[in-house]
Amino acid sequence: MFQTGEIMNLIAALAVTPLLYIMREALPSWIRSFFIGFFFVVCTDICTVLEGVGWFDLFNTAEHLFYAFAALSFAAGCISLSRQRGIPGETAHDIQRPV
Repeated sequence: MFQTGEIMNLIAALAVTPLLYIMREALPSWIRSFFIGFFFVVCTDICTVLEGVGWFDLFNTAEHLFYAFAALSFAAGCISLSRQRGIPGETAHDIQRPV
Protein backbone atom coordinates (compact mmCIF):
# COMPACT_ATOMS: atom_id res chain seq x y z
CA MET A 1 0.00 0.00 0.00
CA PHE A 2 1.33 3.43 -0.94
CA GLN A 3 1.38 6.40 1.41
CA THR A 4 0.89 9.81 -0.22
CA GLY A 5 3.67 11.40 1.84
CA GLU A 6 6.17 8.73 0.81
CA ILE A 7 5.44 9.28 -2.86
CA MET A 8 5.67 13.07 -2.49
CA ASN A 9 9.06 12.71 -0.76
CA LEU A 10 10.28 10.51 -3.59
CA ILE A 11 9.07 12.95 -6.25
CA ALA A 12 10.74 15.89 -4.48
CA ALA A 13 14.00 13.99 -4.04
CA LEU A 14 14.05 12.86 -7.66
CA ALA A 15 13.35 16.43 -8.81
CA VAL A 16 16.29 17.83 -6.83
CA THR A 17 18.76 15.07 -7.72
CA PRO A 18 19.54 16.22 -11.31
CA LEU A 19 20.03 19.80 -10.10
CA LEU A 20 22.54 18.69 -7.49
CA TYR A 21 24.30 16.54 -10.04
CA ILE A 22 24.67 19.50 -12.41
CA MET A 23 25.87 21.84 -9.63
CA ARG A 24 28.49 19.43 -8.27
CA GLU A 25 31.32 20.99 -10.30
CA ALA A 26 30.67 24.53 -9.04
CA LEU A 27 30.82 23.66 -5.34
CA PRO A 28 33.86 23.14 -3.09
CA SER A 29 35.45 19.70 -2.92
CA TRP A 30 34.66 19.15 0.77
CA ILE A 31 30.92 18.99 0.04
CA ARG A 32 31.21 15.69 -1.87
CA SER A 33 30.34 13.55 1.18
CA PHE A 34 27.14 15.53 1.65
CA PHE A 35 26.13 14.80 -1.96
CA ILE A 36 26.80 11.10 -1.43
CA GLY A 37 24.70 11.20 1.74
CA PHE A 38 21.85 12.88 -0.14
CA PHE A 39 21.91 10.17 -2.80
CA PHE A 40 21.69 7.54 -0.05
CA VAL A 41 18.64 9.35 1.31
CA VAL A 42 17.10 9.24 -2.18
CA CYS A 43 17.72 5.48 -2.17
CA THR A 44 15.86 5.23 1.15
CA ASP A 45 12.89 7.03 -0.41
CA ILE A 46 12.90 4.58 -3.32
CA CYS A 47 13.05 1.60 -0.93
CA THR A 48 10.23 3.06 1.16
CA VAL A 49 7.92 3.25 -1.85
CA LEU A 50 8.96 -0.19 -3.09
CA GLU A 51 8.09 -1.70 0.31
CA GLY A 52 4.46 -1.15 -0.63
CA VAL A 53 4.87 -3.15 -3.85
CA GLY A 54 6.33 -6.31 -2.39
CA TRP A 55 9.29 -7.94 -0.67
CA PHE A 56 8.69 -5.83 2.44
CA ASP A 57 11.53 -7.35 4.46
CA LEU A 58 14.11 -6.90 1.70
CA PHE A 59 13.27 -3.25 0.99
CA ASN A 60 12.87 -2.44 4.69
CA THR A 61 16.35 -3.80 5.41
CA ALA A 62 17.79 -1.97 2.40
CA GLU A 63 16.10 1.25 3.52
CA HIS A 64 17.69 1.08 6.96
CA LEU A 65 21.09 0.21 5.50
CA PHE A 66 20.87 3.24 3.21
CA TYR A 67 19.99 5.42 6.23
CA ALA A 68 23.10 4.11 7.99
CA PHE A 69 25.25 4.81 4.91
CA ALA A 70 23.75 8.31 4.66
CA ALA A 71 24.58 8.97 8.31
CA LEU A 72 28.17 7.82 7.76
CA SER A 73 28.46 10.04 4.68
CA PHE A 74 27.11 13.08 6.52
CA ALA A 75 29.47 12.39 9.43
CA ALA A 76 32.40 12.12 7.02
CA GLY A 77 31.33 15.41 5.46
CA CYS A 78 31.23 17.10 8.85
CA ILE A 79 34.69 15.77 9.70
CA SER A 80 36.01 16.88 6.33
CA LEU A 81 34.48 20.32 6.80
CA SER A 82 36.02 20.70 10.25
CA ARG A 83 39.48 19.90 8.83
CA GLN A 84 39.25 22.44 5.98
CA ARG A 85 41.19 25.23 7.67
CA GLY A 86 43.69 27.34 5.84
CA ILE A 87 42.60 26.52 2.28
CA PRO A 88 41.72 29.84 0.56
CA GLY A 89 38.23 29.98 -0.89
CA GLU A 90 37.15 26.69 0.64
CA THR A 91 36.15 27.61 4.19
CA ALA A 92 33.84 29.97 5.98
CA HIS A 93 36.87 31.39 7.82
CA ASP A 94 38.01 33.07 4.57
CA ILE A 95 34.97 35.33 4.35
CA GLN A 96 35.93 38.95 4.94
CA ARG A 97 33.61 40.62 7.41
CA PRO A 98 33.17 44.39 7.27
CA VAL A 99 34.49 46.24 10.30
